[in-house]
Amino acid sequence: MDSFEFIGKSFNVKEQIFFVGGILLAIPRGCLPSQKVTEKLKRWLDAEGIDCVQLIGEFARNTLFSYHVTLPSGTALTVFQPSDKKDSITISGTLFLSEEQTKRLRQKPRCVQEDTLSDLCFKLAPLDVELTFEGGEIYRRIGINHQIFFDGLTKDRFFKAVSTVNRAYRLTEWILEQSI
Repeated sequence: MDSFEFIGKSFNVKEQIFFVGGILLAIPRGCLPSQKVTEKLKRWLDAEGIDCVQLIGEFARNTLFSYHVTLPSGTALTVFQPSDKKDSITISGTLFLSEEQTKRLRQKPRCVQEDTLSDLCFKLAPLDVELTFEGGEIYRRIGINHQIFFDGLTKDRFFKAVSTVNRAYRLTEWILEQSI
């Protein structure tokens, strides 16, 4: 069967059909609805014994779903689907510089501050993560993100991305501790 007809509309078998609240939805294969992705990720995290809590309200702002995940190493990550990205999820970790680290960094000459951040970017480049720096003249937060598109979302790929962000987070901690 290559296609079928429902209420005068023809559907291709290459689409997944869902009947939701009296509405028939045709979703191209590979484009999972966020609810199915949410359930799948939760199952995977639970199966591996990884703590995760679904975030709601202000903590999940601008997302279709958001989980706070605590890895066995103690690293806290967020796994979410941005509301403007219907075909991907993001694994994110945010490293906050302590008051002491910020103070020590501020005392260094501007060129040393810039070299520290350049060195960080250079050393993390092979890990395939996106870095964001926030906090004004002296950065106080470093965001580490990795994006996965639904067509490549497998348990193996998901946990490799989680591992990548975790390694980048740990390497960032170490580089900052050595540099500042």
